[in-house]
Order: sequence, then C-alpha cells, then structure tokens
Amino acid sequence: MHRSGRTLVELLVVLVVLAILLAVFLPWLQARRELARAAECRQRLHRIGLALSYYESTYQCFPPAVVGPVYWDTAYHNWVALLLPAMSRNDVVAQIDSFRKSWGEKRYRAYQRELGQVILPEFRCPGETASPRIKSGPAYINYAGNAGSGFQSYGFNGLFRPCGEPLALERRGIVQRVDVVDGLSNTAAISEALQGIRELDRLRTIWQTPHAYTQPIQLDDFADLCASVPVQAQRYGWDGLYLSRGIPWFGSNVSETLYNHVLGPNQPSCTQGANVQEGAYSATSLHGGGCHVLMADERVEFVSDLIDRTVWREMGSRVDHDLLW
Repeated sequence: MHRSGRTLVELLVVLVVLAILLAVFLPWLQARRELARAAECRQRLHRIGLALSYYESTYQCFPPAVVGPVYWDTAYHNWVALLLPAMSRNDVVAQIDSFRKSWGEKRYRAYQRELGQVILPEFRCPGETASPRIKSGPAYINYAGNAGSGFQSYGFNGLFRPCGEPLALERRGIVQRVDVVDGLSNTAAISEALQGIRELDRLRTIWQTPHAYTQPIQLDDFADLCASVPVQAQRYGWDGLYLSRGIPWFGSNVSETLYNHVLGPNQPSCTQGANVQEGAYSATSLHGGGCHVLMADERVEFVSDLIDRTVWREMGSRVDHDLLW
C-alpha cells in the first residue's frame, strides 16, 4: 500500500536548506541595515554642515567651541547650542533664553537638569547602540567639533576654539574663514564620537595615562602611550572616566563635545595623567573600518582607521599652530 507524506530524510534536507538560506540572508540583512544607518549618519552630518555654513555666512565666523564662563549673561554655551536656530530647534532655543533671564546658581542647576534631558536626534548617529539618555539624566550626542591636532603642540588649531579670556599661551576667540589657512576642503569640522557609558569600554572611556608627556615635542610619546590602552584596560591597572563623552550636549569641556586629531579614528581617548586639555579625544564609531568626518566645506568623508597619523593631523589643522611661542 502506497503512503504519501515526507520522509525524515526529506525533512532534514528542507531544514538544512532553510538553515543555509538564513545563514546567507541574515548577514545580508544586517549589512543592508548598517548601510542605511551609515547613510543616515552622513545625512545628519551634512545637515549640520549646512547649519555651520549658514552660521558662518550670517555672523562672518564659525561658532566658538564655548562662549565664555557658563555664568555669563549669554544665551548659548557651545557650538551645538549655537547651531540650533539654523536646525529649526527654536523650541530648545526658547528654553535656553528662558533660563538665561535669571541665571543664579539654582537656576543654572535647573538648567543643567531640565535642559540637559532634551534629546537632540539631529546630533545622534543612527549607528549608536547606547541609550540616548541615562534614565532621567542628561542626554548624549554623537558628533564632536574638531579642536585641532593636539593642544600641547598646536593649540586650538582646529575649526573650534574657545572664546573668553586668553590664557598665557593660547589664542582664543572667533575663527573666521580667513583663519582657515589650510582651506575649508582640507579642514575637518565635525566627526563622530561614541558616547560614554557606565561600563569602562575601550573606545567609550577616557583613560588616564600613568605618565604625562606634556612638552610640545612629546606629543607622539603621549599618543603612543594612549594607543597602547588594552582591551579590558581596567584589569591591567588603567583608570578611566566613563559617561563624559557627549554629555551634556551643551558642555564646554573638550572631552564632552569636542574631539582632536592626536590619534586616528577608532583609537582610545586619554587624559595626560591629570592634565585634561592636553589629552587625546579620538573620533570613534561603530560603522566598522573608520568613521565619518564633516569637512568645513560641507563635504562628508568616510576616513579609514588605517589613515596615516600625519595625514590625519593635517586634516585636523586649519593652520600650522595656534600657540604664541
């Protein structure tokens, strides 16, 4: 008597075929999603570039990294806040203005608490996997302004430098188009930076080097030491600061909303012992193989992790140096 139906062998063959299809399809789907996230990341950087150009054409200068001490009677604090009007975020600008009218210590603390919780999706890369905010705490951003090639050797020779009272060897103040001696197309403006998290991740943490090499000729010594941060660095005695990269979005510290070109893309970030300003704050991303960089002429490039260190530092420079020697 003939029996219809599938044998066990046929069923196993079907399952094997399905497994092969899934093994092929899932990586393809993941790759397509990553391509979409990378494309959106480029688009967001390009929109920031348009806002940057609008600001420059309106005020005849690029936005400063930070505008003076935080208690000054000013509506804004850093380059992110200064670009918000050009990015149609007048709702956030109105909140800033409201707090500005009556600063005081209590009002400033409320400003940090309430305004800091505002999420700015325009300044977040879609490829970022961490939460945009820690519970009810401040919100993160993923894009950082270029502060230069390395402060100890070059000063603030990037596109963003502070305004306010100058220190002994620093040139502070606005950066105009004429100050971009290397040309807008050759000067990095903004790049990606993975946000800090509670865990001491190698690329999300700012590590403290055991030695400081703060002399101008020692920049590469420091860079090599920072680059040597191992995976699971804490187990090898390295101390790290978590949560500081990208938070708060209106922050004025170099570790919060700025990066520099001391080390290439997807390298660790470090302070020089307790010296913060002379540290390395690297461009980082999850795209794999490099990160996106917005140039000062609105062009977005994907820069490889393998870029030569000298070339990368030249990309971070608008002028040879910005120190009074």
